[in-house]
Amino acid sequence: DSDGRDPAESAEAVHQGGHDADDVRRATPVRTRERHGRGNVLRPFLIPHLRELPLQLSLKLPASSLGIVPRLVPAVAKLDGTVAVDVQVGGTVAKPIINGVVALAIKTLRLASEGLPPVANFSSKIVFRDETAVFQNCR
Repeated sequence: DSDGRDPAESAEAVHQGGHDADDVRRATPVRTRERHGRGNVLRPFLIPHLRELPLQLSLKLPASSLGIVPRLVPAVAKLDGTVAVDVQVGGTVAKPIINGVVALAIKTLRLASEGLPPVANFSSKIVFRDETAVFQNCR
């Protein structure tokens, strides 16, 4: 390490403190070259673990068409419907906590597989609370 400190100790010091934008940049695997006897040795370490980084995300999407899905997902042949989203995600990368609602209204859904029947006039509200997802008003 250029400042004379052991890289593993530096990693632990960063890990013990709070996380900021620089921590995210440094949170990728890094290899340091150390001199041991007759040769150099590469030693990996993480600064800090990505899994422990906090999440804070909010997504709001008014009722929007699902018509693009068949172009993105080959298993879906046809999809006519809408989705509306109002969710917040907190917690950490390793343990996200999701709260909010996703509302689906599907007029027609046909999958590419011939063996599966089409779905028509389906609607549901999915409510997320911490670690639970509850389907409500399924029709």
